[in-house]
Amino acid sequence: MLPSDLLEWDDIASESYSLKKNLIEDSHAEIRLFSSEKKPRHYSSAPYFYDGGVSFKGNEIHEDTYKALRELLVNEKLEFILLKTRRAIHDNDHGFIKTDHSYFTFMLDLSIGEEKVWKNKLKSQTRNQVRKAEKQNFTIKFGNKELLSDFYKVISEAWRDLGTPTHSRKFYQLIIERMKEKAAIAVIYHEGKPVSCALLLMVDNVIYHPYSCSLNSYKSSCVNNLLYWEIIKYACENNFLSFDMGRSRKDQGTYKDKKSWGAEPIALFYNYLLREDVAMPSFDSVFYKYATTAWKFMPLFLANRLGPSLIKNIL
Repeated sequence: MLPSDLLEWDDIASESYSLKKNLIEDSHAEIRLFSSEKKPRHYSSAPYFYDGGVSFKGNEIHEDTYKALRELLVNEKLEFILLKTRRAIHDNDHGFIKTDHSYFTFMLDLSIGEEKVWKNKLKSQTRNQVRKAEKQNFTIKFGNKELLSDFYKVISEAWRDLGTPTHSRKFYQLIIERMKEKAAIAVIYHEGKPVSCALLLMVDNVIYHPYSCSLNSYKSSCVNNLLYWEIIKYACENNFLSFDMGRSRKDQGTYKDKKSWGAEPIALFYNYLLREDVAMPSFDSVFYKYATTAWKFMPLFLANRLGPSLIKNIL
């Protein structure tokens, strides 16, 4: 089970951004869909997480489930329905489902223990980068709501510098409050200043860090490598068996970085049930590239104010 499969996740996302929910449920499947619009143009499973919210038997959508999805698409005049899964979905050759195969998450086996992960999984260059960071004046804290302010300071600035809107503080706060023992925050400090952070989710012996970052000005210190290693140590100490290192596209540098930790790529299938006249959405357009560049130069207070109203639509 993934964090986004939990009903608590539905409540967190819906309460943060007033999402509209639509449940497709029959004897063959349960699919929980969300939209950020009062009059939806599309629905997605697993809002604000990289996959989940879809439970079905077999590798094909049963005809009854497919019919229900098609009726939703037509009756609400949607452009598409997105089902985010870890296995491909086939639609019995109807041809309306198109799949984006470009995303992967990475799973690091922790069952062998901290020492063997260090010696047998990490590449020598990655170990050297961790050692480099350990020689500097960094300290780390693991906690909950008492670290929320420091976490938000880092993630709001770091994501702005990447050209990405961040979630509202309320969204992160609700995760900590509603997920309870399934959530934690990690913050790395340099001389008392928060410089790197992660929000951790822990479900079924797997630890996730879907929201993490480091300040640009500290990237050369390899603090991000130290953050990963500290999460691995924390996970091993608390008997977690795997570390899900999060989503990357195959053409991104983070794909290669995560492989350097000895993690195995796990394909993510973004299955689009499309209206006949609609193409799959793309975030590689010139518009998105210009928007990302412009966002990097936005004053932080303004980015924090405007960001949630934009990111809520990226389900």
